[in-house]
Amino acid sequence: LAALAAAGSAPRGRQRLDPGVRVTTVVALPGGGAAAVLVKDVYTASLAAYDVGVGAQLWERTFDQPITALAADREQPILIAGVGYEGQLCILSAETGQDLAPSQTLKAVINGLAVAQGRTVAAATQDGQLALVRYLPEEGFDL
Repeated sequence: LAALAAAGSAPRGRQRLDPGVRVTTVVALPGGGAAAVLVKDVYTASLAAYDVGVGAQLWERTFDQPITALAADREQPILIAGVGYEGQLCILSAETGQDLAPSQTLKAVINGLAVAQGRTVAAATQDGQLALVRYLPEEGFDL
């Protein structure tokens, strides 16, 4: 896993992963960090945050179901993750990986996520739906 400088291809930071670990998604975080979905085996998926300036891992959180989608708020240190086969929508702190609000279930696998207009999450689900969910970290979701 490497972060490249915008003005060239020289790595700014680098993190070696254990053999067999795959990265399936990477998102940029405000302040120059990055978060990645790591798949270790068929049953285990982790979400990890990195300081790309020095290549150090800041935290890692393991889930017992697959992480199917990931998005980051561009202004706040907030990650939105789609987890599992029931479409659990999770709001996480990008600084710690901890939940910022109770999760919401969309009842279908989440294939894609985007943060739109500040505090609204657009979630594309496997059943062909587009759910627009308003979130406030202190209060949770408002469908």
